[in-house]
Amino acid sequence: MPLNQKDYQVMPEKPSMQFGFTLMELMVTLSIAGIMLSIAIPSFTSTIRSSRITTQVNEFVTSINFIRSEAVKRGMRVSMCKSSDGATCVTSGNWAQGWIVFTNQNEDADYDGAPETILKRQEAAQSQNTIVGNTLVDDIISYIASGEIVSSGSIFFCDDRVAEVGKNSNRHDYWSFEN
Repeated sequence: MPLNQKDYQVMPEKPSMQFGFTLMELMVTLSIAGIMLSIAIPSFTSTIRSSRITTQVNEFVTSINFIRSEAVKRGMRVSMCKSSDGATCVTSGNWAQGWIVFTNQNEDADYDGAPETILKRQEAAQSQNTIVGNTLVDDIISYIASGEIVSSGSIFFCDDRVAEVGKNSNRHDYWSFEN
């Protein structure tokens, strides 16, 4: 069977355009992307830490507002204390381990069970943040029926960063309340 010209494909005169990347182009692009990520990730980590501390401040302030409104609504003292188990008050550690809000009918500095009622539980923080109060509000915060706070104080919110922010610096997020 003889072959004729139709059976052969003729090479085009111009080479066709190639699509895709060469290995060198791919390596340069990945190198630039790696450099950009190494610059961006540390600042993103700082943003995440700042967001966590802001969230904790907001949760704490929400609980403070809640105990005040409950004290006025119920016509009795309502308190918030540090709690590591969600059922009892503790005097060790800091507020980041969690807290409970309860009716404080006998007006002491502790949750005594019935007839006092736990109104709200806040779980421990999932981060390495620290929440500490000055002496007057280190363990318990209470409001009376008129909506006045029993002891004024300040709460400091710190994270594990050093330098300009965090617990090893002079800059903290804090919340202060007074009568």
